[in-house]
Amino acid sequence: MLNAKSVKYSPTGAALMTVKKILSTLDIADKIHDSSTVRAEMPLAAGEYEINIYPLSEIIPNRKLKNLGAVIAQLQVPAIIEAAAGKNAADPRAALALIKFLQGPAIDQALKDYGMEKGEISK
Repeated sequence: MLNAKSVKYSPTGAALMTVKKILSTLDIADKIHDSSTVRAEMPLAAGEYEINIYPLSEIIPNRKLKNLGAVIAQLQVPAIIEAAAGKNAADPRAALALIKFLQGPAIDQALKDYGMEKGEISK
């Protein structure tokens, strides 16, 4: 990472905590060429490369990126997404039905296709 022309990650979103943990644990945050705030493509010459640290769900559909593998488990900070029906929901039963659907097996393959997995359901 220290020799990369540019290291890029989303400055917001689900992966940011993992990126911060990587940079902090490796003590390299102030030593890399951080391009995470640049909103344009980085021109690269032969032999140069760019590192993107993004969730797998962002890498898989982008044909310009090559997935080089997951960040090791010790540096991962899981993104936990929860659902709840709001107390003022127009149709609370429909909201609960959607949540039940999202917790069921119907979405398992779609999650897998985008590098995600379902966590444990807490009650």
